[in-house]
Amino acid sequence: MGTVNISFRTDQKKAAKLDRLARATGQTRTEVIDEALESHFFLQELNLAKIDAGIKAADEGRFSSDEAVQAEFARWRGER
Repeated sequence: MGTVNISFRTDQKKAAKLDRLARATGQTRTEVIDEALESHFFLQELNLAKIDAGIKAADEGRFSSDEAVQAEFARWRGER
């Protein structure tokens, strides 16, 4: 697949972090940015798929009961 040049601005702190990470991993800035973009795209696509699945389930009338929701909240709070 071909490549394209993309230019963007960022603040000095992010640029410094990028440079430190590139040096620490033996990569170029481009390689670090490319990996970061790939990870970001993967996570965003995963989140969008989960949202779409939730909307579809809601459209089909599939909801959790109040009891199930409260039980899950209790589990998150460490209650049993």
